Amino acid sequence: MLPKEYSGSVCELTDLGNRLIAIAKINVTDQPEVLEVYQDRGRLPILELGTHIKISLRNSRLGMQVMAGKIAASDENVLRLTDLQIFSNYEKRRFFRLALDYEAEILPPSGRMAGAPVILKDISLGGFLVESEVPMGVGDQLRLRIALDEGLTEILDFVVRREVEENGIVLFGCEFIGLSSHSEQRLCAFIFSQQQKKIRFARNAT
Repeated sequence: MLPKEYSGSVCELTDLGNRLIAIAKINVTDQPEVLEVYQDRGRLPILELGTHIKISLRNSRLGMQVMAGKIAASDENVLRLTDLQIFSNYEKRRFFRLALDYEAEILPPSGRMAGAPVILKDISLGGFLVESEVPMGVGDQLRLRIALDEGLTEILDFVVRREVEENGIVLFGCEFIGLSSHSEQRLCAFIFSQQQKKIRFARNAT
């Protein structure tokens, strides 16, 4: 089902509620209906057979894939998945979401004026949730300037889709528009990197 070139790619395992299970790597087997997951260091959690999970994986050349599968075998060294299903591009953007508190800037559509600081509360390849003192209305089209890893900065177009209030704080749900494949790959790498930092922090805190 997947090209062999995906073998060795980093993947994120989550349950169907998008709760993180592990960061690992995949091995594309000679059986198209079987996928193996392993870790170079550490141990995998042992999961109940028959459980369905989601697998988000990224390859710098082949791009991102989001799949679902059923656990056929599980121990500390390897996880085998069957009944594999590849999600559509729309589903990829919905499922690959990271909660965070991250500083960014909102720019007008021209991008020629100074940006207004905002706090991203979560981000995915489809969009983001943002805390902003900048007045925005549903349907407004603006730009997001975000510093990615390795000193890279990306400016991304978006449209405001909804306004919500949580604990007295106004948040805006925004959707990326016109996201190029290059920007998607850089954003995907950033999300993976931030997720791994969160995992390392959680491990060090225990």
